[in-house]
Formats: sequence, C-alpha cells, structure tokens
Amino acid sequence: MVLWTALIIPWILVRLLPGGRGEEWRTGLDLSVLAGVGAVSGLLCWAWLSAFYLDQTSLVGSSDFREYCSSTTALAEEQWSAFTRNRSMLAAWPSALLARRWGTLDGLLGSAVLSTCVMSSATALWARATHSRGAAILAALAVGSVAPLCILSRTLTYYPPIIAALTLCAATGVVAMRWRSAVACLIAGLGAGLALLVDARGLAWALPTLGLGMVAAIRGPGRWHARGIPVRLAMLVVPVWLSFSLGPQVYPEEASSLEGQLKTVEDLRRQGIVVENHKRPVTVGKGYVWGRSPILQIPATLRHVAADGALVPQSHRTAPQVVGPRSLRVDPWIPVALGAFLVAVPGLLRRPMVLLGTMGAALPFVLSLDSAVVVKQSHSRFLANAMPLLPVLLGVGGASLAGLGRGGPRTFMAAIVALLMVVGAIPSWLSPSATWRTPASTSDRELLRAQAVARGELQARDGSDRSCVRGLTGDGSRFVDWMY
Repeated sequence: MVLWTALIIPWILVRLLPGGRGEEWRTGLDLSVLAGVGAVSGLLCWAWLSAFYLDQTSLVGSSDFREYCSSTTALAEEQWSAFTRNRSMLAAWPSALLARRWGTLDGLLGSAVLSTCVMSSATALWARATHSRGAAILAALAVGSVAPLCILSRTLTYYPPIIAALTLCAATGVVAMRWRSAVACLIAGLGAGLALLVDARGLAWALPTLGLGMVAAIRGPGRWHARGIPVRLAMLVVPVWLSFSLGPQVYPEEASSLEGQLKTVEDLRRQGIVVENHKRPVTVGKGYVWGRSPILQIPATLRHVAADGALVPQSHRTAPQVVGPRSLRVDPWIPVALGAFLVAVPGLLRRPMVLLGTMGAALPFVLSLDSAVVVKQSHSRFLANAMPLLPVLLGVGGASLAGLGRGGPRTFMAAIVALLMVVGAIPSWLSPSATWRTPASTSDRELLRAQAVARGELQARDGSDRSCVRGLTGDGSRFVDWMY
C-alpha cells in the first residue's frame, strides 16, 4: 500500500504548482524535447537501470545470436549473399555501420542503445500527440520502469531497432489524427513505410497507421476541407509507394515471408500441444514479402495470420506454463495500465479523434501481447514487442492526474518526480528494486560462446560461427568487454 501511495500522491501534489501557457506544437522546442528525453531515457536504461532487471548477466543474447552476429558481419563487409533470409537488412544497418569501426559486438550494442533512445522518443511523440509535452516527458522516462523495454538497451539482436521502428510507426498514426494536416499525413506515411521495411511483421503495425492516416486525410484540420483531401492522401500514399519500391533492396531474394515467420505450430508442439497438420493455414504461394509480392495478396496474408492464431486451443490459455510467467511479468502491470487509461479518458473524450487514434495505434501491441503471453510464455523479447504502449499510458495518465496540459513549473517538477521514481530515489511501485519484480528470462550463452571461439578456446561449428568471429575485433570489444 505504501508503494501505491507513493505512486499517486506526488502527481496530485504537483497540481499545486502553477501551469504555463497553452502547448501548441512548436517544432524546434518539441523536437528538442523528444530527442533529449529519449536520449536520457535510453542512456539511463543502458548505464544503470538494466542491471536491476537482469540476473547473472550484463548483456542479453538469444538462442539464434550467431545469425545476428554473422549477418551483421556480412553486411559490414558488404557480403550481401551471406545475410540471413529471416530479417530485413534495414534492421541490421545500424549495427553494421557501427561494426565497421568498432567490431560486430560493439556494433550490436551501439545499435541497441541508439534504438532504445529512438524508441523512448517514439513513446514521447505518441504521448505528445495524445496529450501534452509533459506527457511526452513522463512517457519516455517510464520506459525505464518497464523491464522488457529497458533491457533492449543491452540486447545484442535486431529486436531493438525493429521495436523502435514499430513504435515510431504507431506514434505517427496518432500524430496524423491529432493534427490532420498534409505534413501530419506525410509523417504517418513515412512511419508506415518504415515499419514495412524494417520487418515482415511490420505489416500489422503499418495497416492501422495507414487507416488512421486516411481518416485524418479525409477529415482534415478544423472544419471540413474537401479541396485538401487529394493532397493529404497523396502525402500519405507516396512514402508507402516509395517504401514498396525499396522492398527488394532490404529483403533478400528468398527472404522469409510473414507467413513463414509464424511458428505457432512449432511453439505449441514444444509445449506438448499437438496441432493436426490438416488444421494448418494454407499459404498463398511462398507467402508475403513487402516489395516482392503483389499488394493485392495482403488480404490473403491477413487471413493466414488470423487462421494461424486460431490454432491455439482455448484451454492452453490457462495452462501452468502460460499462467506462471504471465503472473510474474504481465499481470502486475494490468491494474496500473487500466488505472492510467481511466484517468486519461475524461480528457481524451474532448478530443475523440485523438482517442480513436490512440486506440487504433494500440491494437497491434495488444494483439502482440496476447501472442507473447500465450504462445511465447512471456519471454522478455516478445513482451518488449508488445509493451511500448505501456509507457504511453503511464505518461498520459500521469500527465492527466498532475494537470500537465500546460508547461511551466508544474511540468518541470513532474519530470523531476518521474525521474526520481524511475531510478528508485523515491520508493514506489515503479522503483527498479520494488519487491514485486522478478529478473527477466534472458540468456547470453551463445554470446559467450562466440567470444570463446574468437579467443581460440572453442572450435567454430559452421560457416555462421566463422563469419561471426571475423567481425570480432582482435583486441576485444571495448564496450562489451567493459560491461562484463
């Protein structure tokens, strides 16, 4: 009860401070705030907060770490044919560019830190479009309290840039619904195009954003502006068309399709649940790959995805292997998220278009959370794909509770209180050392093995091992070694 009180009381007390003037969009100021608070949040997660959420390791790898390591090396060396068929080259570019100077491991780590900063800025943009500048600051800082998101800053895979891009895509849809101008529609088109290029699953995030963009383009700013509809629609569609033309550049030939990446049957079988072969969804051709498959194939792909999700038996949702991890890593957040939403709704009802935008942008995250819990047993990296909505709710709810619709001393004090809560200086339910928290389920086994192969202590198993080792600097990885 004390921790819950410490979570709520400060925001009520902040209301005693004076507010400032209205918060219309100011490009220079708002972009500076978004970039600044995103950088603070991302760096804070990397340098400090992640250590509270990790158990017996300083960095996060994965069972398929060799694939990320060798693909980053291949891209850094411009060996295009050696790049994995399971990922988009766009998701690998940040780590590959850094790897050319720092080596593969430091390149992956640098990409993770940078991506976490971008993701934090994206949650801030979403909260800014939904509520205010104060909500943006609170949302970005709240990333540090959501363990699966925070430890992305130490995750040596392509998940950090992918999740950052998907979060940015969702935020741009809300931007379109908030301002409904030609520029806002252009931003939504760019966000959707980015999501489609960064990962095959980006289709699930791009479609809601495009839907919101179309509503914004037709509705227009202020009163009905029918004459501006063609311009706004063009601003929305052109970036998507350009994205489609770039698809073959980032998705290799024989790239794994969205249908091919769905592993529901295999995941269920590993948990002892047998799915009959005749119940498998029928794949159209080789499946859908953005830029390499006809756009008219998308409805068939969506039907395949829906049918794949229907393979999960209803009884499996209450199985011990599902309920156990969920009770530790998801259930504690439900009352907090619901409370933040209920606090924010009265204010959002005065902006129904923004409320609609936020709910539409939230849809793919909610669906992703269901899959992460039921199929993936609440593993950290899959939860991270679903949880960027959570800091947005915390930011908007906290700003609504503290009355941060305007700037001034009130917003400044709220930012200080939020920072102190996130780092644990003010004991509360959000503290990184709160008693309800449990360490994230992660592994760095394959990472440590790659380092051992590079030192000559183990033999390379295959070409993937050898390609990975080529990217490891001879004198060690400065940042990765320092963290260990």
